[in-house]
Amino acid sequence: SSKTWNLESLMGKAISSNDFTSAIPSLLFSKDSKLSGFTGCNNFNGSFNLSGMGLGIDPGAMTKKACAGDGEKKFLNALSQVKSFDITGDKLKLFGDGGKDLLSFVPKL
Repeated sequence: SSKTWNLESLMGKAISSNDFTSAIPSLLFSKDSKLSGFTGCNNFNGSFNLSGMGLGIDPGAMTKKACAGDGEKKFLNALSQVKSFDITGDKLKLFGDGGKDLLSFVPKL
């Protein structure tokens, strides 16, 4: 089943409302390797590539709204570095090279 994941931490730090003033970034993984999401400011529609525990993310096309702060830039930069994932309990963690803690998400309620 598809579920929307809300961002909980970025680069190992809990996110704050200063980083994302209007709304929390989220990801939705769908069938056929489709990915949609929200950067906290813009929506995107892209794809993901899954192989075992390996994961690559391509945000694809994105709306072009101007955004306050640099939360969106940090979020997209972290997504571009994702190499693997882990789901423990109801937390989704995305890792970069060498198991670097990039992003963690919890299910949207």
